[in-house]
Amino acid sequence: MPEHRVRRLKDTPNPARAGQAKLGSALKGHTRTLEEDRDLLGFSHEADAGARRLLRWLTSGSVEVRRLEDAFLHGKAFIVSSHDEGVIAGSSNFTYAGLPRNLELNLGHYGPTTVRQVREWFDELWERATDFDLAALYEARFEPHLPYVVYLRMLHERYGDELAQEATDTGVGQSISRPSRRMDCGAPGGSWPSDGECSSPTRSASARPSSLGS
Repeated sequence: MPEHRVRRLKDTPNPARAGQAKLGSALKGHTRTLEEDRDLLGFSHEADAGARRLLRWLTSGSVEVRRLEDAFLHGKAFIVSSHDEGVIAGSSNFTYAGLPRNLELNLGHYGPTTVRQVREWFDELWERATDFDLAALYEARFEPHLPYVVYLRMLHERYGDELAQEATDTGVGQSISRPSRRMDCGAPGGSWPSDGECSSPTRSASARPSSLGS
């Protein structure tokens, strides 16, 4: 008689679990992107002063930052509260590239009905979003580090690629790899792409712009 072997059936993929894993990866990518963007500010006095102004504003108590963590969000809307309330919606991210440089399309709306609908949309997402400590991310830029650590980082920035290539060519020391561009010595080293399209909506006392997008 032919031998019959029991074959184990593969586990049925769990769509919900796969979706959560993908979202978790996107959130990590979003945080990593923010860190890289911070690190790209540079060493100039102007960049340093700008980062400190941003940090003072984030810790002033007049602004809240949240991140939508239960879904992907790609929409961008800027709600301006004044004597004549309006909303701007379109493709632009709230970045230097997204506003004056890229070819984008944004439309301004001032009709009360449209503004109210966008505000309701934003408020619903705001309530679902989670507090996000953007200030802590920028505080890390000003943490003190030993000169020796800074020196080692400089050496790695200068020779890291050569060491990694040599390890690949010789097969020796293949544990050598180029770390993240995140600078661990209190000053920049690092970019803002996104593994996922999460967002950090922002609410302030005078206005509630939302960088709702990737």
